[in-house]
Amino acid sequence: MHRGIKRLEPCWQIAIMGWSVYFINYFLRYNYSAAMVVIGQTEDLDIHEMGLIASILFATYGFGQFFSGFLGDRLNPKALVFCGILGSTASNVLMGVSSDISVMRLAWGLNGISSSLYWGPIVQLLSLYVSKERLRGTMRVFSYCTAFGQAGTYLLTAWLIARFSWRLSFFVPAVMGGLSAVGWLIVSHTTGPVRVRKEQRLAGSVSRPAIPQSTLYWRSGLPLILFAILLMGILQNGLLTWLPQMTMDSLHIEAAHAVFLSAAIPLMNSTSVWMLKGIERHSKSNDMVNCGRLFACSAVGMLLIILLGSFLPVANIVFYALVSVLATGINTILISYVPCHYTESGRSSTIAGLTNSAAYLGSALSGWGLGFAAGNWGWECVNGLLLALCLLGFVVSFAASLPWRRFIDKKRCPNREN
Repeated sequence: MHRGIKRLEPCWQIAIMGWSVYFINYFLRYNYSAAMVVIGQTEDLDIHEMGLIASILFATYGFGQFFSGFLGDRLNPKALVFCGILGSTASNVLMGVSSDISVMRLAWGLNGISSSLYWGPIVQLLSLYVSKERLRGTMRVFSYCTAFGQAGTYLLTAWLIARFSWRLSFFVPAVMGGLSAVGWLIVSHTTGPVRVRKEQRLAGSVSRPAIPQSTLYWRSGLPLILFAILLMGILQNGLLTWLPQMTMDSLHIEAAHAVFLSAAIPLMNSTSVWMLKGIERHSKSNDMVNCGRLFACSAVGMLLIILLGSFLPVANIVFYALVSVLATGINTILISYVPCHYTESGRSSTIAGLTNSAAYLGSALSGWGLGFAAGNWGWECVNGLLLALCLLGFVVSFAASLPWRRFIDKKRCPNREN
């Protein structure tokens, strides 16, 4: 197997193995959200305690992303990813053997920090090993990690809960994590030192005057982009985290069935890749304008849920799925596309860390905040909050589109004056 892998070009080895370990990380990271309803019933946890554990992972993941992106541009990104795999695997084992709420919080906090070591370094590796012509398409393919990873996690978790115990929903992903660590070690060895790749990429780049990091961030409209990502994180992960509970409450079905039904949402999210291809084929607008349009369509979906939800509760699932697909499209643009535009400045991993950090700060707010709102004022209040969030995302995205367009034009014409 080692020789078979070595025959592949290094760019393909990194792309395939990077996709695989990031895909498996969804099983290591989203299994709690999928099993949360059953864990709450079995271990007698209320909705606030369940939401707090989910928020701890999102908060530590977002916090860790801030530093892992920075480190990915300065340390060996292959080693950082390997450390992340080991930490995520260990935290799942700890979660599976625990019944104490404090240990669960500790384990899931460790998982958040460990999982944060994946994305930024992987983006850095892709920017070094994959050609510029293939990079955007490669990042689009990585969107399938989110859709298939989330769907696979919910389906596997629901099956393990129905046939065995919720604890196996942590032990089985831990085994997958151990196998991915072995695969990552093999590819890290066969693709050669990262330092050599950096030297080759720099030797082939056009010499440009250095731009101060803070100037680069403000000129590209990054603060507004990060705020849009924060809103996207609340929307996307809020739906994914709480949809099983929403479904169980509105349709009055068993928890395992609610988890199975919720698995259809991530599967539908895979269609966002084709949606983005169609948008890019027929629209000349920049990425932030496209994000604004997707936020606007999401607002329409949430409005339909508010207006029709009490009359057609089953239809809510369809509308939630449509909003989730749109949010996944926003995620792909902001998390996968945006960092690639900073490759020439040597900041792709840093930006990937910042964008993912903002996304999971939003996820942390959704885990605790939406659970608090649902527990005190009901799911109608949650739907109203998500509608307001979509409208705010529409405004912020269009506000960011002007500096982003200038930044992209400046990249295409480096001698152009502002």
